[in-house]
Amino acid sequence: MVVQTHSHRVAPSLSVGAQVTPTSSFAVVTSTPLVNTSSRSRPPSATANSTPPDTLDTRARSHSNVSTATAAVPLVTITKRSAKAVHREQLRVRQKALDSKLLSARQRFEKEVDSLGKEYRKSSREIRGRALLRNKYGIGKRKVNSYNAFRHKQSKARKASKESLEFTAAQELDTTSYQEADAETIATAKSELEEEKKERSGYIYKTLKGRTQHADKVIRGIDQAIKELNLSCGVESICIFVSGSNRDHSLLQAAYTSKGIEFFEGPLKKNLNNVLQDFQTFAQGGTEDLAKSHRELQKELRDQVSARLLSSLQEAAGPKYSIRSMKYEDYEARICRKYNVALVGWPTDLGKFRSPTQIGNKQLKMLLGLLKDDTCRFEKAPPK
Repeated sequence: MVVQTHSHRVAPSLSVGAQVTPTSSFAVVTSTPLVNTSSRSRPPSATANSTPPDTLDTRARSHSNVSTATAAVPLVTITKRSAKAVHREQLRVRQKALDSKLLSARQRFEKEVDSLGKEYRKSSREIRGRALLRNKYGIGKRKVNSYNAFRHKQSKARKASKESLEFTAAQELDTTSYQEADAETIATAKSELEEEKKERSGYIYKTLKGRTQHADKVIRGIDQAIKELNLSCGVESICIFVSGSNRDHSLLQAAYTSKGIEFFEGPLKKNLNNVLQDFQTFAQGGTEDLAKSHRELQKELRDQVSARLLSSLQEAAGPKYSIRSMKYEDYEARICRKYNVALVGWPTDLGKFRSPTQIGNKQLKMLLGLLKDDTCRFEKAPPK
């Protein structure tokens, strides 16, 4: 503590813990720890340089005045820190500021998204229901239909299993009644059964879809009967069903028991799907098409159609020209005008005149039939 005094000189005094500069107009007072005052209770030592007691009391009073004056001044503690510590502190402050900015921006963004999505937020069930209503023939409707069909089959299977015992009992009763009945009663019962079948069938046999549905229904009944026969009597069997009509290629079904299919694929070494395909080919085309593959039949049809077209063109052009190949692109200029012929009876379903390699099997068969009976042919062009 610096104490400013008057400009006159101060007489030197020997106070405890204080140093005064006599020649200066300022005095520097440094506070030091006080001497233990408990020494006043000690008896004075008998030395040559001893101080009288009244002098000691005066010095103690003056020293207490100085320490009272210096006790009110606050002490400032300065801690020395390294440059790295200061830099780390600055980085920590900046990171906190950035985190707070990022948090506020994220909250603002989430709030905007929530406000925008309130009107369009719907449950998945509601969206699925609306999609099914909008998309009438969509995937969802097909899945629902297939699921409904599966449930329908399950319910029918349950009903059939419930009615199996009743069916067996009724069959035994019918057998007993048939053995005891006379010929007229049997004939009347048969005619009534046929009439009932016709009434039940209605118009379903007139359409392809109706025939397919009826066939599926009958095959399911046969499958159920085979399984019931296996359970009751231990009879093993296998039945395969295909369509004999060229219009229907979808009926490839089989009804079998466990031992039947095991014998079919084991000792016989036959794949059921391949046998069904071969049986369908035989039922629809005969034995001549059984050993040929699909590609071989297609190539044979194309070769026959090409040969018929080339033969018809050669006959129409006459012996004057020797035609070795057909020109299907721009045929009017390269064939009709060149050889003075005209194409008659080309089917409108096939569109423009084109190569047999660009025509399907069904259309090739139709075209081959038209070429065989000369409905489609080349002939001499009429004179202009």
